[in-house]
Amino acid sequence: MKRLKYKKGRKVQPNHFEYTGQHINQPIEMQLFLYNSESYTETKNLHLDKVEIDELLTSQDVKWLNVHGLHDGELIKRIVETIGVDGYIAGDILNVAKRTRMEELENALFFSIKSILPEKDTNVRVEQISFLLKDNLLISFQEKRGDFFTHIRERIKTNTGLVCKRRNDFCCI
Repeated sequence: MKRLKYKKGRKVQPNHFEYTGQHINQPIEMQLFLYNSESYTETKNLHLDKVEIDELLTSQDVKWLNVHGLHDGELIKRIVETIGVDGYIAGDILNVAKRTRMEELENALFFSIKSILPEKDTNVRVEQISFLLKDNLLISFQEKRGDFFTHIRERIKTNTGLVCKRRNDFCCI
């Protein structure tokens, strides 16, 4: 049995917003999914400046903001602070060398996981995915573009199963 080898991460201060991963060459992409049991809207190539965050947070629809790319620390910090979560969580999202964890905050739930994917050889690739869950809003942060949630997006688009009939925490289970 082959052992997994993690690359040693740099130690970063909790209040220092610096991405510790390796995926810095790809542009950051954001997608916004708004859905309920009757409708579905997807916005690709979203720029945070164009979205009225207050309107987004007060909408009764379930909202899922999917962020691909973590190398812009200021953007991640702005997203986290916009929804009213402590800034140190942005540091935890950017520091991909940390362990998997879950934290129940005052008004949100934060958790990060390690995704293990096979590569062409017998090696595996480890990538961190972080989530913020607040009211009807789910934000997922991925190091790079991946197809982890394709099956969930298809169920939302086609209104198949229970995903569209439940709240945003249902697709995380």
